[in-house]
Amino acid sequence: MFCLYGADSSELSFLHCFFTIRPDYDYIAFLIRELKMDVDEYDVNELTAFGHVYKEQDKEQMNFLLQMGANVDRLMMENGRTLLMDAAMRGDSPMFEFLLSKGSDPTLKCHTGRTVAEYIKLSYEGKSEFTKSELNQILYRNSLLRIQKA
Repeated sequence: MFCLYGADSSELSFLHCFFTIRPDYDYIAFLIRELKMDVDEYDVNELTAFGHVYKEQDKEQMNFLLQMGANVDRLMMENGRTLLMDAAMRGDSPMFEFLLSKGSDPTLKCHTGRTVAEYIKLSYEGKSEFTKSELNQILYRNSLLRIQKA
């Protein structure tokens, strides 16, 4: 599509293409596979397409990007956390469980040395004790699954 209008594929930005032509997943997959576009390309705020669709809470697009090789654990440079840490801090249990199910690593540390477990403990935006308990249960279940797979 872009090449038809004289664009040099080596100068195309994956982020621009992704946000311009989504949800044409076939064409986006073509760009990644055939033109070797970097699915983990980041913008001026060092946020990838996966980070952007995370903020939009769009699990369908997140799944697609993960299938294309997006890094679920890339640090968001705007705050130095992984998306899993961000979901834990905000108390977003459904997203937290989704990210764990997609292989996000709960043992990673952020730029300040905190782990996911420490972000669960933070009282952020009125996160209730019930939510903290729910997140801890999700994390525990995920840990058991990882042990069983090993």
